[in-house]
Order: sequence, then structure tokens, then C-alpha cells
Amino acid sequence: CDMAEADTVVMHVSATLDRIHAIDQTNQQFGAVLWVHLTTPIPADIHKKEKVRELLQSFQSQESSYWAKAFICAQNMVDSENFGYAKIFFDETEDGKHYRLHWSFVGSFAEAFELEDFPFDCQDFTVSMHIRYYNKDLRMILLTSDNSCRFSKRALSVIRNAWCKEQMHIWEDEVPKKKIEEPGISRHFLNVTLTMNRIPNYYFTNIIKPTCIITTLSACSLFMPAKDLANRLSATLTLLLTAVAYKYLVAQMVPPIGYSTALDKYVMICFTFLSLMAAENCLAFKFHHISEHEATICGIFFAAFGLYNLSIGLWFLKAGQQPLHSRLSKKFERWNRWSRNIGDSEGEFHKLIRIDDKDTDSEEMSSQCSESSE
Repeated sequence: CDMAEADTVVMHVSATLDRIHAIDQTNQQFGAVLWVHLTTPIPADIHKKEKVRELLQSFQSQESSYWAKAFICAQNMVDSENFGYAKIFFDETEDGKHYRLHWSFVGSFAEAFELEDFPFDCQDFTVSMHIRYYNKDLRMILLTSDNSCRFSKRALSVIRNAWCKEQMHIWEDEVPKKKIEEPGISRHFLNVTLTMNRIPNYYFTNIIKPTCIITTLSACSLFMPAKDLANRLSATLTLLLTAVAYKYLVAQMVPPIGYSTALDKYVMICFTFLSLMAAENCLAFKFHHISEHEATICGIFFAAFGLYNLSIGLWFLKAGQQPLHSRLSKKFERWNRWSRNIGDSEGEFHKLIRIDDKDTDSEEMSSQCSESSE
């Protein structure tokens, strides 16, 4: 920051998740109650004390609109009557040493779910905030620490049986260049992200295991004579139609995304295997030399299918122990490694990590950490 120290105020950012609930995967939304706090020591200088107080009180404007002097709004809130604008409170701490600005968001928030590995996936649940104010007299610098994110006792009670390994981070989006050039106005695009791993037991028990058993039952057709095509196809095609029903059920669990999830691929492989068994029944009926080697051909099919199911089973066993692996969690972990390398101690305040749509490389991360250390 190139502004003089007298023209800046350092704000310590913290967040408390009071509750997260109603995770709606098909509509890509989640419900949450989140409190965010900004605290700063009350300056000893009387003139600066008044400027800091005036800046923080400007956020309490009753005019909740883009043209207000200062506002804080949730950019990804989807069901708010006041368009995501926060109700803001300003006060002093009980010891009289700090000013405190705090606000809450209650509602549903939009989230682009990462479902490539569903149901063995990790998800980020982010509340994105836009903080805007006039900076002609004062500018805020936001700092946080490793223990600035907290959970209330009931925060995860509703989803505890479906999600695990929760972590929460506070970070900033890069401010668009055209926004930076606005005279007299400062902006912060603040984000609070909760990252969790999904517990896949429900999907493994109700989708993967039944589909595996249905596919394996196609071996029953091999115990019928090769010339009895009608009964063979009757058994195989009945199982194939059952697999189609499961594919339809899986399709209801995810939004209309432009890629296949891991569960989609598994059900489609089972569907393909049953189709191959139906084709084999027909070929064994038509060609005598194929029926003579039917046991070998089908043995190869079932061995390959068994190895594939073994890999799925190992993936399921590892799901509970695997680390967080979402797009943002990888960047947070990279940031933490750099922080440890420069010797940041736990609880020490540092600048917020800034993330854009592009992957952060090592050189950029090193630069951010160096600034934080300074």
C-alpha cells in the first residue's frame, strides 16, 4: 500500500459459522447463517479516532442500495428480500480498546459444485461479499490469522452424517482493474469458504452395491443352454432395464452439468457390461465356435469387471481418510506451505490470500507471502 500510515486503518477479519444446512445439490445452493467481524484498535490520536469512527459508522446507512455511501452485500445470495445487503452493527468492545463492525447473512447462497468425483468428492461452500466505501480520508487494510474462523456448537449438526473434514478460510478476490480506477472509492471482495469432504456411504450402499449385484447376476444366463436364446435374453435384458432405472435415479442427484460424474461413469460401465452380455448371448446362439469358448470369453469379462469394482471399493475405503482436494483447498494448502516456510506463527495476523480464476503459481504465491510477512 502506497498510502501513509495515517491514511490507513488495519482491520482484523474473523468469521463465525453459526449454521449450514439445506445443501441442495441439484439446484447448486446451500443455506447458511454466517457472522463476519472487523475489529481495529481505537487510535490514540483524537483526529484519526474520529475518522475511523466516521468510516465504520458510514456502513450503518439505512439506504441499502448501490449508491449508498458504504455498503456490504452478499454477491451470491439467491433468496434475499433486500438483495443481499447486510444489516450492519457498530460498537466498541467491552474493554473499550477496539472498534468493532459486524454483520450477518442468513439465507441461501449459490455455489458451483465440483462433481467430477461425486460421490467421493470435496466441496467448497463460499459466501462472497462486496465491501464498498469512500476512501477520501481513510482506507482499510484487511488482515486475518489462522484462528480467525470459528464454528458454533450447532454449526454442522444438521449435516454431520453427510459431510466431514470441515475447514474454513477467509480470502479475497482480485479487484477488477476498472474498479480500482474509480476515484475516491475502495472495494474489497471478501470471501468465507467452508470446505468439506462428502461421506459417500449413502451412495455406495444404495447405488453402487445394488448396481454391481445386478450386473453380476447376468452370469446366470450362462447356465442356460446357448440355443435357448429367448430365456437368456429375457434374463439379461431384464437386468439391463433395471440398470437403466438406476441411471435415471443417478441423473436426479446432480444438476444438468456438462460432464459425467464418477457415479455416472460407474453406472454406464455396468450398463455397457450388460449390453455386452446380451450381445454375447446372441453371438453364442448364432456361432457354434463362440459357444464352445463362452466360458473363457465371459471369464475375461467378469475378471475385468471384478478388478474395476475392486478399484471402486478401494476408493470408497480411502474416501474417509483422504485430504481435502477441491480447487480452492489446494490453493489454501499451497498458501499454508508458503506461510510455514517464511516462519509465520499460528495466530499471527497476515494479509488475506488473494485468489483469481487462474491457478496461482509458486512465484505469485511467494510474492503474496513475502508481502504478508512484511
